[in-house]
Amino acid sequence: MRGLIIVCWFMLSLLPVTAAAQTNTDPDILCDSAPPGTVAEIPPPVAKWVILLCTQRGQTLAARVGDEVEMWLERGTAVPFQLAAAPAGVLEGSSSLTKYDLRFDRISARLAVDVQRDFLLDIWRNAYETPDIPSDLGDVFQLDTVSVYRGDVTNMFIYLRGDAPRWIVVCRDRCRSGVALDVLRGAELEARVSEQERLRR
Repeated sequence: MRGLIIVCWFMLSLLPVTAAAQTNTDPDILCDSAPPGTVAEIPPPVAKWVILLCTQRGQTLAARVGDEVEMWLERGTAVPFQLAAAPAGVLEGSSSLTKYDLRFDRISARLAVDVQRDFLLDIWRNAYETPDIPSDLGDVFQLDTVSVYRGDVTNMFIYLRGDAPRWIVVCRDRCRSGVALDVLRGAELEARVSEQERLRR
């Protein structure tokens, strides 16, 4: 129980979007009031693991929380990550833009097979700096987003362990830049957050 309390505290302190969603201080975080045609659908089965949120900074993609808390953390850290449709600060000082204007125009997803899977496994090796693919790494999905903001294209490569994501590599500009993420829940998340809290003391 203490571990869950630590995890929830950590989420509230580091994830303002998630905190707002839980306390209903961010109006329409789930995009229920978004104008028609402004919310792109996330294809199955990726929609089981990823949710689109309408935050005060525009749309973001985040981990869909199921029966237990789940977070995307930058590799080896407790730094949370969400994929935003536009950089922070775009709405500041603008009288014409709303949070619904900073959105994903298109979202697509597909299972990686054959040559494409081999290519994404190479990306995994480079991102996590190891030659060895985990024996429990399962299916790999590619989620592609196109933002209305400058037409930015982002690729998310989602690597499953069992039937749920365990690793994600986010690529921009044809993988000239990106970030590797650990997808943690349950005991793994509790251990990572507890370790981060210990280091902060």
